[in-house]
Amino acid sequence: MHIEAEHAEDGIAHYLFPDIEKFLNNQGFIMVQFNRMANQSDSLWVKKEFLKCKPEDFKL
Repeated sequence: MHIEAEHAEDGIAHYLFPDIEKFLNNQGFIMVQFNRMANQSDSLWVKKEFLKCKPEDFKL
């Protein structure tokens, strides 16, 4: 799943990246790609059960 998120209040976003990250981790997802530019980021998440390698193999 691809997520675009904010890292600072902008008056529009209801949830910031730390909130989204915590929610997805609690739902069994692991972040496999992360790119941050200023106060915005793109991240790619995969459900742990679909990974063929160990989560610790991802170095972000």
